[in-house]
Amino acid sequence: MKIKVLRTSSLIALTCVALVASACSSSSKSSSSSTPATGSSSSSAASSAAAGGSSSASGGTVSDIPDGNIKIGAIYSLSGNFAAFGPSQQATGQAAIDQINADGGIGGHQLTLDIKDDKSTPDGAVAAAQALVADKVAMFAYFGTSPQTLQAGPVVNKAGIPAITLLTDATFEDGKKWPYIYNNYSDAKQGVYPYAPFLKSKGVTKVVSINDTTPGSATFSGYADAAVKAAGIDVVKSVSFDPTAVDLTTQVQQLKAAGTDWLLANNVVGFGPLYNALRATGWRPKILETTAAYYDSSGALGDFAATTWAGCNVGATPGKDLPANITKVLAAATAKLGHAQPDLLVSVASSYDALLIFKYAVEKAGSIKGSNVIKVLDTINNQSFSNPDWTFTFTPDDHLGWVASNNHICSVTPLDKYGTPTIVDAK
Repeated sequence: MKIKVLRTSSLIALTCVALVASACSSSSKSSSSSTPATGSSSSSAASSAAAGGSSSASGGTVSDIPDGNIKIGAIYSLSGNFAAFGPSQQATGQAAIDQINADGGIGGHQLTLDIKDDKSTPDGAVAAAQALVADKVAMFAYFGTSPQTLQAGPVVNKAGIPAITLLTDATFEDGKKWPYIYNNYSDAKQGVYPYAPFLKSKGVTKVVSINDTTPGSATFSGYADAAVKAAGIDVVKSVSFDPTAVDLTTQVQQLKAAGTDWLLANNVVGFGPLYNALRATGWRPKILETTAAYYDSSGALGDFAATTWAGCNVGATPGKDLPANITKVLAAATAKLGHAQPDLLVSVASSYDALLIFKYAVEKAGSIKGSNVIKVLDTINNQSFSNPDWTFTFTPDDHLGWVASNNHICSVTPLDKYGTPTIVDAK
């Protein structure tokens, strides 16, 4: 069976890697544009970026790149509360670097990945960002999982180093305030786009919700609750929990007592304790959860899987194969992890596209100097890089490259051999 890949979204944490996104501006893109790609067609831009040539599709030179390898920085949460996201982020980041190098690098220069652990703490995020600035990285391909991006981002921007990354906070979408930070993922307001249509299609009239109080989760929960209320679906109870909590029985009992069989799990972490509390209380609601659930305790879902769905950033439907290079990165990242990671495609898509976008800008600018690179990034208009179905648009004012209408709801099972979920909404 062939697989058709569509752009979709939820999150959060990851984004998370994928994951629930936090604060978000009112300028979120609501639909995809049909405007031709600047300087080339989307398909030709993708082919040029993936091919590893020494000049961009627009004919730029690469004469001003210093000798030696180009260092790419990445801050992952490899320890602490958000450590569930770290291994897949690191695996996909390295696999994406390896694929770019196999295709010729950037302007003939190979890439090296410089990794720091933010330890899932604000201080750790600042220290990691400062260390990578001191290491003179040319670009940040990732700088932390919610809420650590709030601390790392200002350090990255002040250093004048371009960051193209999956962001879980819309704070940095204002290009005038944050000229060096670019989001190639969805924000929170976009993430809830498919929620109400999906619930309405199921005949749902009332729900309850839960969040984990982190900035990403709390903000996403606010948008989700507001979106379903606007569609005439009553949110009869909303509760929260500390992200370090291990027993959510009290919160789940409150939700159960509200008298509905639909739960919006708007949390970024704590899915294992949530599932345990659901079983302990004997409550079996239908669950609509964030993309983060694929990463945090996904194996604990068990017999809830048949009645659980999640927001998804990129998913699969019958009809079209993944581009060959994406499949290669998926396979390499899976091999590094030693197992199939649910929704790994989100991390692959964001990591690989971030590097291809950077490659395009560097080769067109003929330089890795940050100020030169962002001038090119701000001209990207409806261009695709790793996949013709995934397009990006950045302007000097708006550094959110994603569009809300490409967000979807996916099943949590079955997943393909690389952990890719299937889109189930009918948009």
